[in-house]
Amino acid sequence: MPEFSILEIWEDVEGHWDWMHSILPELLEKETNGEIQADLGRILAIRAVNAVYPMTNPKVPCSIAEQLRPVFNIPILPEDALERHLENMKEQEALAKSPIVRSAESSPKRLELNFPMCHHG
Repeated sequence: MPEFSILEIWEDVEGHWDWMHSILPELLEKETNGEIQADLGRILAIRAVNAVYPMTNPKVPCSIAEQLRPVFNIPILPEDALERHLENMKEQEALAKSPIVRSAESSPKRLELNFPMCHHG
C-alpha cells in the first residue's frame, strides 16, 4: 500500500494461497524425490496477517465510510493525501524512466498514508 489497491494485494494473497495448495505439493515431491512434503494444515502466515491486519476485508462499512475522527491521535489528514502521493510517485518514475517500487519503506511519513484511508474511507 498505497501504490496498489487493497483489492490487488488481496488478489496476490489469494493467488499465493491457491499456488500453495495446487502447485507446491507437486513441486516439493518432484524437487525432493518425496523427502519433503507440504503440511498445508499448519500454515500460519496468511492467517496471522488476517488477525493482525483486519483491514484485508475492504467491503466492511468502516473501510468504505468516511469517519472524520482522529486515529491514534493523528489529526485528520487531507482526503487527497494519497492521491498526491501517487501523483508524486508517477512524476518520480517519469524522471527516472523506470518504475519505483517501495516495499520496505518504514518512515513515519509513509505510515501517515494509511490514515487518510481510515479517515475518508
